[in-house]
Amino acid sequence: MTSPVSLTVVLCDDAHMEELNRRYLRKSGPTDVLAFPDVETVENGTRYLGDIVISVTTAHRHARRYKVSLQKEILRLSVHGLLHLLGYRDSRPEERRAMAVKERSYLKAFDDTCNHRKARASGLRAF
Repeated sequence: MTSPVSLTVVLCDDAHMEELNRRYLRKSGPTDVLAFPDVETVENGTRYLGDIVISVTTAHRHARRYKVSLQKEILRLSVHGLLHLLGYRDSRPEERRAMAVKERSYLKAFDDTCNHRKARASGLRAF
C-alpha cells in the first residue's frame, strides 16, 4: 500500500500570479499554473508534495479559447501542476510532449471514473 500524500491548491487572479511568477521565476506577466514542490513527511506518515497555484483569470481565458468549461480547464491545470510536483518538467519540447501525454491519460481516467459513478448512481450498469 502506498503512503498517503497531501498538497495545497491555491486559486488566485492574474495580479497575484504575476507577482509569484516575477518573484520565484523572474518572469514578467502572469502564467496559468505554478508548482512549488516541498516533499516532506507530516503527521501520520502522510507526505506533503507542495503547492499548486492556478490563475483562475488565465484559466477562464483558456477555457473560452479552447471551448471547454472552466471546471475542466482548472482540472487540467491541477493535473499539470501535480505532474510538476511529481518531478515532471516541460522546459523542452520533448518534455512538454511527455507531460501532455500524461495529462491526457490522467484526465481520461478521471472522466472514466466520473462516468462510471454517474452510471452507477443512475442505476445503469457500466461495462
